[in-house]
Amino acid sequence: MDQTDKEKIALWKFGIIAPVISGTHPFSTNRQFYRHLAEKEFENPVSGVKKSFSWQTFAHWAYEYRSGGFDGLISRPRSDKGTSRTLSPEAQERIIALRRQYPRIINTVLRARLIEEGFIPARVSQSTIDRFVRSLPQSRLEPIHQGKERRAFEKEFANQVWQADTSYLYRLAGHRLYLVSILDDASRMIVGWGIFEADTAVNFQKILKNAVMTYGIPSVLYVDNGSPYDNHQLNMICARLGVALVHAPVRDGSAKGKQERAFRTFKDHWLRCSDWNAYQTIEEVRESFGDYLQKYINCQHASLKDMTPRQRYLKDAQRFRFLPDEAVEQYFLHTYERKVRTDSTLVIDGISYEVPAEYMRETVKVKMDPEDRRKAWLLGMDGKLIPIRTVDKVENSRIRRRQHMRFREEE
Repeated sequence: MDQTDKEKIALWKFGIIAPVISGTHPFSTNRQFYRHLAEKEFENPVSGVKKSFSWQTFAHWAYEYRSGGFDGLISRPRSDKGTSRTLSPEAQERIIALRRQYPRIINTVLRARLIEEGFIPARVSQSTIDRFVRSLPQSRLEPIHQGKERRAFEKEFANQVWQADTSYLYRLAGHRLYLVSILDDASRMIVGWGIFEADTAVNFQKILKNAVMTYGIPSVLYVDNGSPYDNHQLNMICARLGVALVHAPVRDGSAKGKQERAFRTFKDHWLRCSDWNAYQTIEEVRESFGDYLQKYINCQHASLKDMTPRQRYLKDAQRFRFLPDEAVEQYFLHTYERKVRTDSTLVIDGISYEVPAEYMRETVKVKMDPEDRRKAWLLGMDGKLIPIRTVDKVENSRIRRRQHMRFREEE
């Protein structure tokens, strides 16, 4: 299985457990939600095989994500490859679950319980159970926190759900303009926006990155099904941030009701009240909308009990979750997997990059800034990022000519 397939499966796992990570499932405990999932079948995105899983498997996925982030869900080569394992993954997960539920349970009772529940046959020795329990780090045996009762999409707090969508504006100098907006569901606060000449995934990700840096990380990002919102890179970004990416039903604008109403308000109170012919550049349009937006977020809303969106949003400020800007920058880099050519170059979307010669013929991972594709890094064998640059054919040709001239002089 190659890296792309491993990432597909990791995204699939994250999509299943995302309501646990974001705290948006309707069950009173995580375990109830896991048992609900265990009653269903899930189709593997790579093999296409449908399979059901034990509830402990889902608990294990959630633990792996919380422990190692998105990378924790990516399958890794087994350290004991080539040797047999007496305990199945399901049995190991059950041991962890029982030890966390009953911290004082003794290993002999643990073995009897596993046999009774059918996780292991009677031939599995007590010493096997003892060795496995001893190998577990203490952090994996901590009691499960059940948490308080939650309901899906309650939108009770700011940063619980962000809605994102695109709306068409008028044309400027022959180009249609697009308004991209991210709205906090609980407060109607506009946490991110931009006006562009193209509705692209990169433009949306630019807005989302700025919103995350400024306002924190939402639990859920509720988006449309268009290409700017339904792509592999956005899935990877949200998974690394721990954000549940939820797509609205197809052709159901009312599913994003608050965002749609906000667009109508923007058009009624700004777009249709502006002298569009007076705008000469897109920067002037952005400046005009930015001035209007400051009034919008500082205006009292009846639906917010006469609070302004800014006031309602800041009411929950103590709940907000932030990451260092450097980490956010890393998460928003696009990731590609390429094979290095024999001339120590690799190609991404028609752009050639030079890489160190020791990676020749190797399949490598490349991180790239989608806003400036000249900024790219190779993920080295030691896990560090190595800057790489685009191929300068003119400079390379000069180097070859100088070498050739020296050869002629030696003759």
